[in-house]
Amino acid sequence: MFYNNTIEFITDGTYSVSNAIIRYIKSPQIVSYSLATSSDLPEHTHDELVSLAVRIALENVEQPRLQTYGQEMSVME
Repeated sequence: MFYNNTIEFITDGTYSVSNAIIRYIKSPQIVSYSLATSSDLPEHTHDELVSLAVRIALENVEQPRLQTYGQEMSVME
């Protein structure tokens, strides 16, 4: 647990923690075009998002189908 800027390990009292590997999920930086801040996302994610947006836009213009969005999202995962 994080408490007052320290990490607290809670045990049942039968052992002590001598070392630990700590992983955390970083809060993403807020992206602003007006402030010219960049995204924390990896470069390949940008390409995937653009590709998905283009496919959805083209389908909406040319031949709308309702199921494509769900299929595209399952491919991205």
